[in-house]
Amino acid sequence: VEILRKQAVTKLRQDNEIEVRKMSCARGDGACYQYPAVDKVLIDYSPKANPDN
Repeated sequence: VEILRKQAVTKLRQDNEIEVRKMSCARGDGACYQYPAVDKVLIDYSPKANPDN
């Protein structure tokens, strides 16, 4: 019975997450309008001779 309850809770959470994503995309905010950022290991924090380098 406990396993079935956990499966039902998981299914409910997944359905809720899908609904939230649909609503956020319809409103124009949320994950569908966000772009992945540059990986932090690619950012060069070393001192530069010129500000534009």
